[in-house]
Amino acid sequence: ENRSFNCSSPSARACGVPHSCCLSASASLTQDRVLNTQCGFHAIDMKLDEARDRIYVRGCKRSIVEWINNNMYLIGGVFVGAVILQIMALCFARKMINDIELIKAYW
Repeated sequence: ENRSFNCSSPSARACGVPHSCCLSASASLTQDRVLNTQCGFHAIDMKLDEARDRIYVRGCKRSIVEWINNNMYLIGGVFVGAVILQIMALCFARKMINDIELIKAYW
């Protein structure tokens, strides 16, 4: 919990969220090419439906866990593919060592 954004804080950011929590449409660049960093002010006081239009209402951890759960087969496939490549590299390296030892034996 960030003290600057806590509702009991005397800061101007009280009951707000960082601008990184803002949806890209509400945090977009203005006509003067200045980033709107005030899009999250008083977002904690808003109703959920109103806040949903301006900020991300789910946390990062929850979003990442959902993404992992939704892409479990893809992650598993990439992992298995990487393991197979590592095993193949190990086998080729062992074969090369055996070939080098065989050539040394003839010298």
